[in-house]
Amino acid sequence: MANPDLFGFKKPRAPRRFLAHMIDVGIGDCIPHDRNMTQIAQFKCHKCGWESDWVWMENVTAVKRGIPCENCNQENKND
Repeated sequence: MANPDLFGFKKPRAPRRFLAHMIDVGIGDCIPHDRNMTQIAQFKCHKCGWESDWVWMENVTAVKRGIPCENCNQENKND
C-alpha cells in the first residue's frame, strides 16, 4: 500500500544552473572600480566550452564558486 500524501503540495524545483569554473586566476595589476574586488579570474564551461573574459571577483571563495555559463543557462531558459 502506498504512503498517503501528508502535505498535498510539493514546491517546484528551481531550474538547474550550469556554472563555468576558473581556468586562470590572480591578483590584477590594475585597480578595479570597486575597491572590494581583489581577485581577477577567467572561467570556462566544461559542458559547452564557453570562456569568459577577465572578471573581477570579491574574494577567493567567489572565484572557486564559479559564474553562470551564459550559453548553457540561456538554452535552459528557452526550454
